[in-house]
Amino acid sequence: DCIIPEYPDCHARNPLWAGDNFCDWENPLYNTKECGWDGGDCLVPGLPNCHVFNATLIGDGICLLQYNTSVCGFDGGNCLIRYPFCNAE
Repeated sequence: DCIIPEYPDCHARNPLWAGDNFCDWENPLYNTKECGWDGGDCLVPGLPNCHVFNATLIGDGICLLQYNTSVCGFDGGNCLIRYPFCNAE
């Protein structure tokens, strides 16, 4: 294990992978709080508290139930259902 200076509690094998602009979601050692969510690569823009297995699936046009939470913006808007003729007021 190599120590990443910005994330001393991260014990990932290759420190160059953290913060390389690619979410290493396939490797659970990187997409963790201790590794800064892969050096920020696995963070969802605009949804700082949304920590998911694969951030690239948020807002991809397909509603995934596991990402359908308010913290994840209802899968980046993929799971929002609109009822144009319904008036709840």
